[in-house]
Amino acid sequence: MRAYLTECMQKQVPASFESYSSYVQKANLKSKQLSLSFRAGQAALQTFAAAVNMIVLAGLSMAIEAAVTAFSNWVNRVDIANEAMSEAVDEYESAISALESTNSELDEQNRKMDELLSKEKLTYVEEGQLDELKEITKELTIQQDIDKRKEKQALDDAAKKTVDAYDKQYGSFDISDNLINLKLEQSRTLGYFPNAEDEDDITGNIAIYLRAKEIFEDAQSEYETAKQTNSGDVSQLAENVQYCMDAVTDASERISDNITDLQEKQLGLQDAYQIAKEKQKEGNTLSSLDNDVIETYEAICGNLKLIYEYTAPEEWNQMEAFSIFSTQGLEKSKDELIEMAADGTLTRESLMHNKNLWDAVQQSNFIVKENQDNIDAFCEWLTNYADTLDNAMNYVSDSSFADYLNIDYYAETKDRLLSLAKSGELTPETLSSTEEYAKLLNDTKTSAEDAAIQHYGRNRISRTKTCPSQTCIT
Repeated sequence: MRAYLTECMQKQVPASFESYSSYVQKANLKSKQLSLSFRAGQAALQTFAAAVNMIVLAGLSMAIEAAVTAFSNWVNRVDIANEAMSEAVDEYESAISALESTNSELDEQNRKMDELLSKEKLTYVEEGQLDELKEITKELTIQQDIDKRKEKQALDDAAKKTVDAYDKQYGSFDISDNLINLKLEQSRTLGYFPNAEDEDDITGNIAIYLRAKEIFEDAQSEYETAKQTNSGDVSQLAENVQYCMDAVTDASERISDNITDLQEKQLGLQDAYQIAKEKQKEGNTLSSLDNDVIETYEAICGNLKLIYEYTAPEEWNQMEAFSIFSTQGLEKSKDELIEMAADGTLTRESLMHNKNLWDAVQQSNFIVKENQDNIDAFCEWLTNYADTLDNAMNYVSDSSFADYLNIDYYAETKDRLLSLAKSGELTPETLSSTEEYAKLLNDTKTSAEDAAIQHYGRNRISRTKTCPSQTCIT
């Protein structure tokens, strides 16, 4: 009412019951409109808030998913990198095969073209063949260029991914002689077993292997002493020996896995390394990838040598020696060197007179003892190898032809004989007429017929005698 009267006074109009009723009706209508507007605004705000919440939740879900993916990729980064490396190496090998196929086809077409061009005069048909060959050769030359580019691209990709795989798998570890010795010293002094961060911790794996061997040998000695002195129940000692043996086996398997993996990466980088080293030798500027390849390849070689140095030095030196034997242009053959070692004439001085051999040994990578160099290590290994062969020969002096062929020294001979047998060419006549085989027959006092039967079986030999064709061998 007060609002109505105030409005009448402001407008200077007389108040009446009829005008008051009209005023009340208008006021009620405005109130309803305002209420509806407020409700609509409230609904709009609720809708907006819901939309914002959905966007926030969707963004949060995507962020969580991205974080989970990133964490998974980090955890599995080594596996992912190794898989990428394997795929890249496979692609490179496929590129090599494609290029070799194109080269072979191009050589064949060039050979056919040369045959036609060598003729003084061509027939009409031959001229057509020559034109066709020229066109084919042109297309193959273009394809050869494409394949070369693909091979180079695949080589670089394989090298990058191999370097990346090595860095992710081994780059965070200190792989060194000093750390191995430190771990062993702490283990012996403080009385705890060495540890490895994971299966790729080469230093930790070596330390575990060496310490496990020491503890195994101590446990074995304690067990044997207890048995010999009848010290009562030794079952607990026997269980301890078995436990230690299992620890040695587990550590050995880990190291074998490390060797296999490193050799796979070494092989993946081999071609790129040789190319980079050749560029380096010629004084050419190396790319960042070239430097990475050289650094990684040589790190892998150093890691492999470190593993063998602590676990199997003789095996490493044997691989180095046999690599030298396969070098082209050596003045002395493997057999001649073994003979020199056997009769005591293999010395530094005797090797000095054979420049190619001397250089090959000097450039090798033997595991050397204190105050030794590659020459000393080579002579020592060869002398030990000759003694081993001599002992083996004495052991089988009264044995069969087949026993001789099981000696490492005759591994290549055995392979050649097996190849002859597979091709249907192994006969008693072959054995007796070849100087190398005849000497073995004489040393073992075995007839050619008996040796053939003894080593490859009577049925196979009889078939090769009556029908030497390869198609007759089943």
